[in-house]
Amino acid sequence: MPGRATPRAVALDALGRTLREDFSIEAAVDRAGIDSLGEADRGLAFELVHGVVRNRAWLDAAIGQKARRDPESLAPVVRDILGMAIYQVEFLDRVPDHAAVFEAVDLAKKFAPRGSDRLVNAVLRAFLRDRSVRLPDLERDPLGCLSVLYSHPAWMVRRWTSRLGLEETERLLKANNERPPLVLRVNRCRGTREDLLKRLAESGVPSRPGAYSPDAVILEKGGVRPDRLSGWAEGLFTVQDEGAQMVSLLVDPRPGERVLDACAAPGGKALHLASLMGNKGEIAAADPSAERLELLRRAAERLGASSVRPIVSEAEALAERLGGAPFDRILVDAPCSGTGVLRRHPEGKWRKEEGMIGEFSALQRKILSAVAPLLKTGGRLVFATCSLEPEEGEDLGLWVSEHLPGFVPVDVSSILPSGAKGLTTAEGFLRTWPHRHGTDGFFAAVWEKREASFAGAHSGRGLGDQGR
Repeated sequence: MPGRATPRAVALDALGRTLREDFSIEAAVDRAGIDSLGEADRGLAFELVHGVVRNRAWLDAAIGQKARRDPESLAPVVRDILGMAIYQVEFLDRVPDHAAVFEAVDLAKKFAPRGSDRLVNAVLRAFLRDRSVRLPDLERDPLGCLSVLYSHPAWMVRRWTSRLGLEETERLLKANNERPPLVLRVNRCRGTREDLLKRLAESGVPSRPGAYSPDAVILEKGGVRPDRLSGWAEGLFTVQDEGAQMVSLLVDPRPGERVLDACAAPGGKALHLASLMGNKGEIAAADPSAERLELLRRAAERLGASSVRPIVSEAEALAERLGGAPFDRILVDAPCSGTGVLRRHPEGKWRKEEGMIGEFSALQRKILSAVAPLLKTGGRLVFATCSLEPEEGEDLGLWVSEHLPGFVPVDVSSILPSGAKGLTTAEGFLRTWPHRHGTDGFFAAVWEKREASFAGAHSGRGLGDQGR
């Protein structure tokens, strides 16, 4: 897209890549040239892309009603231009209405089919005259209403409503549409959380300790680039949501142990394990993607995590690849539907289908069955997903206890920090929710491996009973 070094042009380019070329938002804005913009313009470009993707269904409803045609009948670039302009008018107080319209018409002249500028101007003028958008009737079609109002696929709304009820589902949908805070995780090999909080305060960056993880620091204001914060270059911290941090805390590795992260890339949890171990021991970080493991390798170098050993391998092939001594602890942070991280990755709403959940659940069972023999007797297995769906969480947790001989469930409340006990379920699993806890949505379960004949003689909580 030539001559695109303006925030709206960069955003328009990134939207096309995100919505039609399967790029993540982060990769799309990078490819669109966001680094050519100043700080304020970078922030606007990011906001436009996230905002349009996050509110796609509502924006389409507005476009369709004001244009009096199906938005899918429009040229994709025209649809994106209108979505950006309406998002600015409706959600961004800092952008004057006339500026949003003028810039949209200008984009249409430069990048859309001939004559599109007149259509864009007419639709936006109609919206400015009447900003109301008709939704499905809440009483007669509550799922349809919530689906459009909060821009989530109808199948997600239906699934969550059946489990949580209408009122709580609406809170979850609303939370998914909020811009999440930037959460840092201190690298214990380079300092303490207090060191990081002090460094941020001295740099004029407001922050506070996390609510659940002893390693978490939450930035009070958005729009901050972590790689420009004091302490980044020296590896004092990295970026990781508190929900994700809880998973490594459940692994609870000890210095000198041999740990397997069977689905490691891009590496956040493997690097957290290295921090918890004081970089003493061995962490085999396996993943089938060499490209994604390269991200892990570079992050490990910055953080000084020399104990992490990247291994390009499918989980099912690890027994043959690794051989040798069994592992003290194994983490399976499995591929999943990702419905728990939609607030950070709103593009996921428009790429997922309900049938994927069963497919991922089958894959997760396959991976667990493949790595279970690699765990030593007395060792710990942790399974985690960033999914809100029971097929990838509670149901699978129960499946392990029933189908993997010798694996005894451990109540996660016996492992979690005292401030995180409220993240547990009645079955003893970890379950975090965006609308309840302010974190990404995660599930995790823990088991101790015992001899099959020995396991049946015990009904306790495994490793967690040892006063830890």
